[in-house]
Amino acid sequence: MYDLIKKAGNIKFKTIFISLIISFFLWLYVKLGDTYVYQMDIPIVPINIQSDKVLKNEIPPYATIRLEGKGSSLMGLLLLWRSKVEFHLDLSTINFSWECNLNEYIKWVKLPGGYEKIVVDEIITPEVVSIELENLAKRKVRISSENIKVQTLEHYVQVGEIKFEPDSVVIFGPESRIIKIESIDTEFKEYKDKKRPIRGDYVNIKKVYESIFSYDINGTNVNIDIQVIGERTLEAVDVEVTNVPAGYRVRVEPGTINLIIRGGNNFIYEVNKEDIKAEIPWKKEWRRYREYREKLVVRHPKDIISYEELPKVFTVIIG
Repeated sequence: MYDLIKKAGNIKFKTIFISLIISFFLWLYVKLGDTYVYQMDIPIVPINIQSDKVLKNEIPPYATIRLEGKGSSLMGLLLLWRSKVEFHLDLSTINFSWECNLNEYIKWVKLPGGYEKIVVDEIITPEVVSIELENLAKRKVRISSENIKVQTLEHYVQVGEIKFEPDSVVIFGPESRIIKIESIDTEFKEYKDKKRPIRGDYVNIKKVYESIFSYDINGTNVNIDIQVIGERTLEAVDVEVTNVPAGYRVRVEPGTINLIIRGGNNFIYEVNKEDIKAEIPWKKEWRRYREYREKLVVRHPKDIISYEELPKVFTVIIG
C-alpha cells in the first residue's frame, strides 16, 4: 500500500512540474511577442578619417541609446550580437572641426543584419560630440626604463643601463601634441633576487591617449647585465693637479696611486688606468714655494660601486 501511494505521489509531482514548465514557456512566448524599450551603451567608432588627418581631441568612447522592439528580437540582439552594435561616426567630409549632434545622425547606429525591425528611438548621451582634426605626424622617441625595477641577490650587481631591443618607438598622432612627447614608458615590471643576466624578456610599452595616438610596436625586449661583484687593483694611476694657473710649476709626491676598485667582475677587468682620473683641484689660496697636504678627488666609470686609494694624502709642491 505504501509503495502505491509513493508511486502515485511521484506521478502527481512529475505532472505538476511538467505543467509548470509548459506554462512558463507559453508565458515567455507571449511576453517575447510584446514590445519593449531597452537602454544600452555602444561604442562610438570614428570612421573614414582622411589619410593625412588624425583626431586631435579625445572623444567619448560610448554613447547611451534607447532601443524599441519585440522582446524576442531584443533578447537575440543582447545575447548574441551586443558587441556588434556601434555608432559609426563618419568623418569623411570633415577637414578640421565639427560639432556633431548625434541624434541628427541616428542612422549611424549600426545593428547586425536580421535586426532591422528594432528601432533606435534616441541617443541619450552624449548629445554632441566635438571633433577636432589635425595633420597626421609621426615621431620616433626612446623607450624609457623608468618603470623597470631590478633587485639583485647579495654579492651581485647590475652593470650598465637597462637596454631595450628595439630601443625606440614610432608614434603617429596630431602634429601639435606629438612634438611634446620625448619618451615612452614601459608597463611596470620588477625583477627580484636576480643573479643572472636578463636577456630578451618581453614587456609591453605603456600606450597613452590610444584614441588619438597609434604606435608601430606593442612592446620591447628587456636586456640587463648582472654580474657577481669582484675586486681588482689598478697600479700606478697618475695623480694630476687640475686648473693650474699659467706660470706655476706643480709637483705631487707621490705622483701615482694604487686604486682598489669593486664592481661587476667582468666589468672591472675592462677598466683601464686611462678611465680613472686621480685629481687634486687647484686652490686659489695656494702660494709659490709652499707645500700642501691634500686628498684626491677620484673620477671613475659609473659602474664602479666602491674604491679605495693608496696612499690617501699627497704633498703638493708649488714652484
